[in-house]
This record gives sequence, structure tokens and C-alpha cells, in this order.
Amino acid sequence: MSEEQERPPVFGSWRRLYWAVGLYLVAVIVLFSIFTRVFNR
Repeated sequence: MSEEQERPPVFGSWRRLYWAVGLYLVAVIVLFSIFTRVFNR
């Protein structure tokens, strides 16, 4: 494969893409946990 095909379509590197996905998942989990704590009272 050429260098052009191995690059991800966003963020420019796979490491940044994985960090972005990981941070997104953590943020979603935290938001849902806060949401359920607020509305379960």
C-alpha cells in the first residue's frame, strides 16, 4: 500500500484518531451517567 492509502481521512494520524474516539466515548459515558443520576432522583 502507498502512504496515501494508509492515512486516516481525518486528524492526519491514526494515533490522533484513536485518542479522539476514546475521548468521545469517555465523554458520552460521563454525560449519560450524569443524566441518569439527575433524572433518577
